[in-house]
Amino acid sequence: MTLQNLHTHTCWGDGGSTAEEMALGAISSGCTSLGFSEHSPLPWGTDGWAMAEADTAAYRAEILRLKKRYAGRLEIFLGLEQDMDSPLTQGPWDYRIGSVHSLWGGGVYLSVDRSPSGSTSPATPTPTPPPTFSGWPPGRKLSAAPSQVILT
Repeated sequence: MTLQNLHTHTCWGDGGSTAEEMALGAISSGCTSLGFSEHSPLPWGTDGWAMAEADTAAYRAEILRLKKRYAGRLEIFLGLEQDMDSPLTQGPWDYRIGSVHSLWGGGVYLSVDRSPSGSTSPATPTPTPPPTFSGWPPGRKLSAAPSQVILT
């Protein structure tokens, strides 16, 4: 049996451990591989869970360092959880996980993970609409009322 985790977050984003602590934990748990998939930078900042744009190069360097250090003991993959609202973060990456953590509606980004009061996403009209994301179906629109979000 192969024991692995390919969706992990570290202190570069909303996780609580360093990448090395997670690698050591994976080894001690008998994992054969571990993929790091930090949240991609957001246009409006970290929002308390995404990686800061300025940290992307350091994140990449740290995961590549660990990949070499633990070669033969743990196969490590450099990944990214690419949010729909994030500009495409240049790789190379071993893999990407597509995700949606907020939706654009009524001139604001609306969090799908927490209530409006728990998000630091822009709460006022934002002049720039979200970027085009290749995984988003063409023509799909968002309608929003204060208590609901509806995709049509």
